Amino acid sequence: MARGDDAPPTRSWGNFLHIRSTRTPATRRRASLLALSALGAAAALVAVPLSAAAAEPPAGGAPYEGGEYSSTAPSGPDGSFLGTNDGDWYWVRVDGADRYEVAANLYAPFDSGEVLYIASGEKYADALSAGPAAFHQNGGLLLTAKDSLPEATRKEILRLNPPKLVVVGGTASVSDAVYQQLAALKPDITRIGGADRYEVSRNVIDYAFPEGVDDVFVATGNNFPDALAAGPAAGHLSGAVLLVNGWGEGLDEPTRDLLADKNTQVARIAGGVNSVNGKVETDLAAAVPSVTRYTGADRFAVAANINTSIWTGKTENVFIASGLVFPDALSSGPVAASFDSPLFLSRPTCYPAPTADAIWHSTLNPETVVYVGGPNTLSQLLISDPYYCE
Repeated sequence: MARGDDAPPTRSWGNFLHIRSTRTPATRRRASLLALSALGAAAALVAVPLSAAAAEPPAGGAPYEGGEYSSTAPSGPDGSFLGTNDGDWYWVRVDGADRYEVAANLYAPFDSGEVLYIASGEKYADALSAGPAAFHQNGGLLLTAKDSLPEATRKEILRLNPPKLVVVGGTASVSDAVYQQLAALKPDITRIGGADRYEVSRNVIDYAFPEGVDDVFVATGNNFPDALAAGPAAGHLSGAVLLVNGWGEGLDEPTRDLLADKNTQVARIAGGVNSVNGKVETDLAAAVPSVTRYTGADRFAVAANINTSIWTGKTENVFIASGLVFPDALSSGPVAASFDSPLFLSRPTCYPAPTADAIWHSTLNPETVVYVGGPNTLSQLLISDPYYCE
């Protein structure tokens, strides 16, 4: 399924020089997106399979407009500035006509995959666990409407041409009619369902991690923000995202059984006690050897604290998506994980302090910032006139 050496990529992504991507059972896949220096001509990003080594990019233009160098980053609270490359960094926006096209466009760097997970783009729960599972299986995640398969999703399935599709969620999330449309594209298809979002989450982990999983991020299924940044972080640790009822009376028996069956050693709680309460944390501590909680004053701080804790040194890239709505961040998760990159959350027109501090005033010091979503969710002001939210 890999692109032939002489074949041009179907699509390209930004004005990047090249991408490096490797993955073995013992090492995580890590990619570097480096901007093309001022040569007067744009080079397209090479299209590579999700698990293939990089090649030199072919010549040609890039369909995404606006990617370029910048030295304008928010000043820190003390007036200091920590840019990248001595103040120069590269940005690109990945957008689309709707959430389904954004998800499809995120896969432009890749020309194949071993599996594609398909989850609802109208509800958030199923995709939260599906993203890390897809990454673990050298695959990707696309979104669908409940009752109709978006054309952007259909086209991207055909382009990537994976051997297998995995539909996540029951018929209330992805209808039988859509399932049949997907099956017509790829007969090797399976559905992972469950009685509720928590059983779906457990079943996804059981399916994608048959060998077990040492590291699990635990997030509430009652809301989406805390689990968004946890997805790429779980990928960095070769781990999973497990949804629980964070407002419940503790950890239910099926969840305890799953953690035992998968021989989980570390549970990482995403969010404070208002997201996952102390009763659940106490039960987790009795179920696994180590429990860590990542908290913060709000969803932006939680994401930043997860990222700066999991990535302790320089990263080549960071992804930014809206923290107020979920679709673009859901789609970004497994792609960010493929580049071993953290995913940060932002407001539409200004940077929450934890987000800006972590990106530009920490050791992460990225070369490239990838903004996911159109100007209605991430304003161009974030790029051209960035400032801290008051």
